[in-house]
Amino acid sequence: MTEAKRNNHSTEKPLFSTVIKGSGMEIEISARKSDSKIPIIYDVRPQSTTDFTRGYDQILANLKLPKESKVLFASGKENSRDVALKSRSWLIDLYFRNITDVFPIYDSSTKYVRKLEQRINESKYRDEPKGEEVKLMVCFGGQTAQDVVKLVAYRKDIPYVGVFGVISSDGYASDRAVIKKRNKYPISQKATAPKFLFVDTETALGYDREMDKCYPKILSAGIGDIVFAKTWTYFDFEQHMQNTAENREALKLVKEPTFELISFIRERKKDDFDGLRDLDGIERLGNFGVENAAEAMRIAKSSKPCSQSDHHWWRIIDRKTNGKILHGISTAQNALSLRAIHEELEGPLPDKYSFDELREVAEQVGIPTQPYKIRISNNLYVHSLMKAAEINESESNYIKDLKKERHLRKDILIDILTKKKILT
Repeated sequence: MTEAKRNNHSTEKPLFSTVIKGSGMEIEISARKSDSKIPIIYDVRPQSTTDFTRGYDQILANLKLPKESKVLFASGKENSRDVALKSRSWLIDLYFRNITDVFPIYDSSTKYVRKLEQRINESKYRDEPKGEEVKLMVCFGGQTAQDVVKLVAYRKDIPYVGVFGVISSDGYASDRAVIKKRNKYPISQKATAPKFLFVDTETALGYDREMDKCYPKILSAGIGDIVFAKTWTYFDFEQHMQNTAENREALKLVKEPTFELISFIRERKKDDFDGLRDLDGIERLGNFGVENAAEAMRIAKSSKPCSQSDHHWWRIIDRKTNGKILHGISTAQNALSLRAIHEELEGPLPDKYSFDELREVAEQVGIPTQPYKIRISNNLYVHSLMKAAEINESESNYIKDLKKERHLRKDILIDILTKKKILT
């Protein structure tokens, strides 16, 4: 893999910098200040541990923590756990750092929130030096594991760092966490934003072994949540937000980068290249999607700039399928369907893209735009839209408007989605 031109969109001095030599390359990695005040470091080597381990002591110094500070590692499932264990072994064996065993997180439920809180409480008398509390948490894994850690970090007032290899969501840099409660829909809660984020682009650009069989890559889900879901949420948020300076700024942060990315993908498409899956594309996805989304949610003090009717729709599908459908794929499908419904009932949205144009770009980057392609029945798809209006009764959104003002019925919805070739 050749070195790509870096998008350092800040002239500030890096918080730390290191040079990595290998495979005939010499690559400088810098932790830079981003617009969201969270440095995101892009690693072009196969191991996502490279930057993190080399910058570990600098991270502690930046957080004004001594090198011997007690640090708790947490991870998601198989791959991220392997990375966490290797990183922990390296730091303990070579640098004699004080790191707990790796705490496993398998879902973003209140169950794991409680377990992690209990593990932190136990550390004071279980881990050496006894009597000392955990001073930093590091989470290896996707959004599911990160959400649990950032919520616990918020409750315990402990800083945390994220290391991840899949850009599957817009929530990594945000101060929000989506947690599932038993027999209830997932909800967004106030949490702690990470102090640093490390992205393993080698993994992010690769295929997921399970997903390859008939589903899109996990990266497609990230593009779905970061880009295509926003092609609807900006409009829904704009129609229902309170007209404050903060909300207008949040709207700008979401809307403008979304359509910049759409144009970027379309312009770069070639016969054998979908327009986004290279290092430059990943950095843009991180810069414009992850960072801007985080800043928008921080300014608005809620997840609403990035989560509207399309996400309520996903919550129903997620519950009905027991979490088997990738969040970003579902929200992208829902956002495109809502645009199609709006076009049929009220005309085009106030941006330059039609449903057909956005659908073409979505399929270009591996997002299936028909529910049957992700094994969702037509009946479940339509049922989920109708039920989505019942989530959060105090909140206004487009689906509720349709049911209240236009008396939208299931048969009308089926006719529209069939006409647009979403249902088959």
